[in-house]
Amino acid sequence: MAKKWYDFFLRRKKEGKRSFDGAQNSRLLNDFVGSSRSADDILKTDLRKLKDRCRDLARNNEFVRRYINLMKTNVIGSHGIQLQVRAKDPTGNLDYVANNIIESRWKRWVKKENCDIAQRLSWLDMQNLFVQTLFTDGEVLIQFIPNADNDFKFAINFLDCDLIDENKNGHNGKNEIRMGVEFDNKTKRPVAYYLFDKNPHENYLHYGSSSSKRVSAENLMHVYMIERPNQSRGFSPISSCIKELKMLHAYAEAELIASRVGASSMGFITSPSGDGYVGENTASDGFSPMMNVEAGTIQQLPQGTDFKQFQTNHPTTAFDPFIKTILRQISAGLNVSYNDLSNDLTSVNYSSIRQGALIDRDYYKTIQQFVIDHFTKPIYERWLKMYLTIADDQLSPLPMAKYDKFSSCVFIPRNFEWIDPLKEMNAQVTGLKAGVVTLSDVVGKYGRDVETHFEQLQQERKLAEDFDINYVFEPYGEKKKEGVQNNELSMQESEEENN
Repeated sequence: MAKKWYDFFLRRKKEGKRSFDGAQNSRLLNDFVGSSRSADDILKTDLRKLKDRCRDLARNNEFVRRYINLMKTNVIGSHGIQLQVRAKDPTGNLDYVANNIIESRWKRWVKKENCDIAQRLSWLDMQNLFVQTLFTDGEVLIQFIPNADNDFKFAINFLDCDLIDENKNGHNGKNEIRMGVEFDNKTKRPVAYYLFDKNPHENYLHYGSSSSKRVSAENLMHVYMIERPNQSRGFSPISSCIKELKMLHAYAEAELIASRVGASSMGFITSPSGDGYVGENTASDGFSPMMNVEAGTIQQLPQGTDFKQFQTNHPTTAFDPFIKTILRQISAGLNVSYNDLSNDLTSVNYSSIRQGALIDRDYYKTIQQFVIDHFTKPIYERWLKMYLTIADDQLSPLPMAKYDKFSSCVFIPRNFEWIDPLKEMNAQVTGLKAGVVTLSDVVGKYGRDVETHFEQLQQERKLAEDFDINYVFEPYGEKKKEGVQNNELSMQESEEENN
């Protein structure tokens, strides 16, 4: 019997050793309280406060503004994400005529007079607003406007996500409503949104119904990054760093105030006998006597008084390393490098900045693809459907029956130039010669397509001939052309010798 009890406790002890250390109940982890709540259950109580605090940080915190600008600059860039139509004819070759027609019409539509129903935002402005709203609010709500008042009968409108009734929960028949979004019972797709007429948090000239109305999701696009299955609403990436950002800002402000106080206050005048000092003036409170002192002067104190210098010793020597440590923590949560977030390049070298730039660019490319998949491409497909149905042969000479053909396209985002352009260019030339990369890969890095690139080269060559300027280089097939001519001459010579 004793052996059985011994084996029982021994087995329990071995089983305990095989468990996870992170799941143990110990004095070191007593304050680590996990949660089994679903994503929507957590967001239902925290979404409003998270959104308000992220917006406040985006307005008032210098590092969050830097982060938002980094995302817009590196994801969208100065020219935005460009469209290249890749429709092919029945022979499998690119249909240049149709592609040029669609691209030229798209360039007309992306002007602010056409793409924005309010005629305030160009397509580039919309891309920047999409990224800023996505990383500030965590979600973007866009409305499609069919039969809009423009030549293309289509426009879009950005809506504030506050219009979604986040307190609307329940059921509509068999469909489930979660935080203002109604999902189909079978497919779990959004079928409707419960929207307010006006922003419920706006006090300026607020009017309209205080209750939300059901709006079909047919002409709405709700975009957010899904981090957990069955997540109905989005939240900002800034959410994980709110506490650190707020505390760091308050700490830096306190250090700044303490330093200013130390620089402004010279000291105090004391008297051993306790007699009151009359002074030359009084402070703003009307009671405290003050002495005005000019720089570079020495003044005699009244008899029986002494001067005690006031020193705050701020900022302390630990200020700079402490700020850097917290900023590194914040930059890790935001998934950007410390050097980019803080704009601090004092301690970097070529290798470190190169490695950091590569990691950052991989993240920016991931976000670029997200913007293409969830914003630019869906809007282009909606626009293309409306464009092909326009009853105007001059504006839209292409048939709707070939929508699938014309929807074949690629979007070219901004490129990232290498730290050493000469090495990068030589590497690309080597890759082209070896057949490892294609010309489309190389030209695409500069935000262009091969067709446009060749057209530009041809135009520059013709322009040089018109101005009687000798073209200094012959790109691409010139050497091949000379080789062909030499082969032809050698074949002619061999024929003559044979004859």
